[in-house]
Amino acid sequence: MLVKLAIVCVVLLVGVFAFLAVRVRRRNVNAHQTLEAMNLELAQSNDVSDSSESALAPRQSNAPVSENEAVERAKLVIHGLLLGVSESIESLLTDSTKHTDSIEQHKVAVKKAMTVAGIKELERLILDELEKMRSSNDQYRGQLSEANGRLKIQQDVLEKLQADVRMDFLTKLSNRRAFDTRFVEETERARRYGHQLSLILMDADRFKAINDVYGHVAGDRILRGVAKVIEGETRSSDFVARYGGEEFVLLLPETSMQQASAVAEKIRKKIEQTKFWVDTRNIKVTVSLGVAQFDAQNDTRESFLKRADAAMYRAKEAGRNRVEC
Repeated sequence: MLVKLAIVCVVLLVGVFAFLAVRVRRRNVNAHQTLEAMNLELAQSNDVSDSSESALAPRQSNAPVSENEAVERAKLVIHGLLLGVSESIESLLTDSTKHTDSIEQHKVAVKKAMTVAGIKELERLILDELEKMRSSNDQYRGQLSEANGRLKIQQDVLEKLQADVRMDFLTKLSNRRAFDTRFVEETERARRYGHQLSLILMDADRFKAINDVYGHVAGDRILRGVAKVIEGETRSSDFVARYGGEEFVLLLPETSMQQASAVAEKIRKKIEQTKFWVDTRNIKVTVSLGVAQFDAQNDTRESFLKRADAAMYRAKEAGRNRVEC
C-alpha cells in the first residue's frame, strides 16, 4: 500500500514539474519574441532617423536641424524600448514566483498526504498485529487449560494408583494409607496383649526455604536421602512411612519411650551429619522429632498420634534439630 502511494505521489510531482517547465518555456519564447519586436522597432526608428536626416540634408543650407534635438529623439525611442523590456521581464519574474509558490504548496500537500497515509497504514498494521497476538493468546490459553485438565486427571490417577499400591513413589517408603492400616493393627495388638508400642514423628526443618532456594527438584532429592537415612536406622519389625510433605513417621513395636528416644536421637544425629549433595552444593538438613508411647488404658489412636505431634512441635519451638518426648 505504501509503495503504491509513493508511486502516485512521484507521478504527480513529475506532472507538476512538466507543466511548470512548459509554462517557463512559453514565457521564454514570449520574451524572445518581445526582444525581436523591440529590435525591429529600433531598426525602423533608425531608418526613420536616416530618412529624416536625408530629407533635411538639402535644406541644411536653408533650415538646419539641431544636433541636440536629434539626440533627444533617439533617447525617447530607446527609453520606450527599455520600458517595454522591463515590463516583460517583470511580468516573467512575477509568473515565475507564482509558479514557484505553487510548486512548494504542491510539495507540502504531497508530504502531508504521504504522512497521513503512512500513519494510517502503520496504524492498520499495528492493529492487525495486535489482533493476531490476541488470537494467538486465546489459542495458547485454551491449550494451557486443556493441558492443565489432562495433568489434573493424571495426578488423580497417580494418587489413586499410589494409594492402591500403598507406596510413596518419591521416597519408595510406605505411604499414609499403608501407615493408617498398620497403625490400627499395632495399636490393637498392643492393647490386646499389653505390649509396648512407641511412635516417632519427625519433620525436616525449614524445608520450604530449601525448596525456595534450590528448587523442588533438589527438595525431592533431599527427601529421598532423608528417607534412606531413616530406613537405615530401623529394625525389620519397625514400620516407617512418609506421613505427608516433609514429615515421616516411625512405628516401634515392643519399644519403650526411653528406647524410642534413643532411636530418635540416633536418627537426628545421622541426618545432621549426612551430606546431601545437589549438583556441586552440599546442603545441610536437620529434623525435629517428637516421641510418644502408647497407653493402652487411656489412649485412643488419635490421642496417641496427637501426643507425638505435640512433642515434635515442642522440639521446633525449642530451636529445632532436637528430640522431645
